Amino acid sequence: MAYTNTDTNMTTSSALSAGMQTYYNRELLRTFEPNLVHLQFGDEHRMPPHSGLVMNMRKIIPLETNTKALSEGDPGDSVMLAETEVTVQLQQYGEYARCTDKLDLTHLDMDIMRRTKLFGDAGSRSIDAVVREELAEGLVIGNISALATPAQAQAAVDMLQADALEIHLNAAQELWMAEGDKDTCGLLANLLQIRDAVSVPVIVKETGCGIAAEQYELLLEQGFNAFDCAGAGGTNFPAIEAKRQGVELTEEFAAWGVPTCWSLLDAQQTLPQNALLLASGGIRTAGDAARAFALGADAVGITAPILRLVIEQGVDAAVDYVHSLAEGLQKYMLLLGCLTPKELRDVPLIVTGETRDFIASRGYELAKLCRWRRG
Repeated sequence: MAYTNTDTNMTTSSALSAGMQTYYNRELLRTFEPNLVHLQFGDEHRMPPHSGLVMNMRKIIPLETNTKALSEGDPGDSVMLAETEVTVQLQQYGEYARCTDKLDLTHLDMDIMRRTKLFGDAGSRSIDAVVREELAEGLVIGNISALATPAQAQAAVDMLQADALEIHLNAAQELWMAEGDKDTCGLLANLLQIRDAVSVPVIVKETGCGIAAEQYELLLEQGFNAFDCAGAGGTNFPAIEAKRQGVELTEEFAAWGVPTCWSLLDAQQTLPQNALLLASGGIRTAGDAARAFALGADAVGITAPILRLVIEQGVDAAVDYVHSLAEGLQKYMLLLGCLTPKELRDVPLIVTGETRDFIASRGYELAKLCRWRRG
C-alpha cells in the first residue's frame, strides 16, 4: 500500500517575497484540490518529520449495529474495540521547470499565474493517477451528460481512468432545473460523436424515467448496444429540482417515467442477445435485484441507499449493506435452484396487476414472457 503526501509546494524565484510565494502556493492548491477525484476515498494521515519511509497505522474495526433500547439508569453492555495494523510506504512525487534569468528579472504576474495553474492541474492528475492504481480492483464507469462535448467526455474517461462511460439522458430533470438545458435538438447526433470519440465502451443511461422500447429501437439502429434502463421508482430527479426551485410539481409529472420493471420488459422484446442491459431505479433489496436479473438484466445498480448510509452512518455501514445484499441474493438463487444470477432468467414468472396490463397493452405474449427471457 502506498502513502501519498498531498502537501503541495511550489518553489519560486528568490526575487519573490515570502508573501508572494505564499500567494502562489495557495493558487496552486486552489487548482490542485478540486481535481482530486480518487483521493477522497482514502484516509489522510500526517507523517511526522524524521520518521523514515515506512509508517504503521492502526485501523479500528467498525462496531456492529445495535438496535437494543436502553433502560433508565442502564448504560447497556460494554463492547470490545478491535483494530488492525496497516503498513504504508512513503512515496514522493513532483516536477519542476527551469526559468531563465531574464524571466526572473522581468516576469509578469500573469505569466507566473499561468505556470502555477499548469503545475496545479498536472499535479492533481498525477497524484490521482497514483491513487487510482491503488484502487485498481473493480470496474470504474464514468458518467457524463448527453449534452457534453466529445472532448469533455474523453476528459472524464481520462480523469477516472474509466473502463466504460455512461452517457445519461435526463430531459425531465433539465426541464425543472433553473440552469437546465431545454434544447435537446441534435442530442442523438451528439451521442454518436461522443461514442465515436472516446476510448472506452459507451453505455446509454436514463436517470429515473426509464428507457422505452421505441428508444431502445432507435438507439440500436444507431449502433448502440449497451443500456442502463434507470427506470422510475427510485430517486425522482424532477421532484428534487422542483423542490430546489420552490415549484410545485403536478401529480402527473411527479409520476412521469417508465418503471424499471416495464423498461426491462420492453428490453426483453427489443434487445438482441448480445446487448448489455443494466437495471437501476428503485432497486433496494436482494429481492428487487433477483427480479431484475429474472427480467434479463446483466447487472443491477443501487445508489440512494448506499449514499444515505455513507452520509448518515459512514462507509463501513454501506459496505455492510452491500455484503448483506449479496448474501440475500445468494439465498434467492439457492431457493430457486440457480448457480448464477443469469440463470434467474429461466425461473418461471407470475405477473399480476398493472404490469400485466402493461404487457397486454404492448401486445406482448404473456405466456412467452413467463417462460423465456433474453438468454
